[in-house]
Amino acid sequence: EQVRKRAAQIKPTPEKRAYLDMELITFPHFGMSTISGHQQGSGVEDPASFNPVDFDAAEWVRFHKSIGAKMIVFVAKHHCGYALWPSKLNSYNISSSPWRDGKGDLVRDIAEACHEGGLKLGLYISLWDQHDPRCKTQAGSPEDVPVEQREAYQLYVEQQLLETCIPYGEISELWFDGAGTR
Repeated sequence: EQVRKRAAQIKPTPEKRAYLDMELITFPHFGMSTISGHQQGSGVEDPASFNPVDFDAAEWVRFHKSIGAKMIVFVAKHHCGYALWPSKLNSYNISSSPWRDGKGDLVRDIAEACHEGGLKLGLYISLWDQHDPRCKTQAGSPEDVPVEQREAYQLYVEQQLLETCIPYGEISELWFDGAGTR
């Protein structure tokens, strides 16, 4: 009975309340998996096949607002490892595609449209990267991977976060999962 009474007194912090009040957050995924037909891509898709000529970030934001969304958590890089921003860390990214002559940046377009359209922006960046050989996948355990390889991959992930969290304005949320990694 005491536990029930104490539990009834628990109230969310103002920050948690604000998050809950958003009610609807969308999670659009737009990347190599839509090209390859695989559920998540596999890390070997040809960047030249990525060319969303009719993409309009402002239209996306208008649609998401029309259904009541308060934030878009955009999938900037899924498990295949293909980055939807022009990464300087490897060539497996949007700058190797024909879209906008290799000068496009889907993350920037979404970020600007969200900021201008009044939606919060979150980014999903998969920690599993099927394209990068330094990434340890499901087989084995972390101890099976040399320390140098783990440290190199950790640095790579940190550099991706610097590439995405600094230049695009306010990022309200970052999503990670451990799918495929150990």
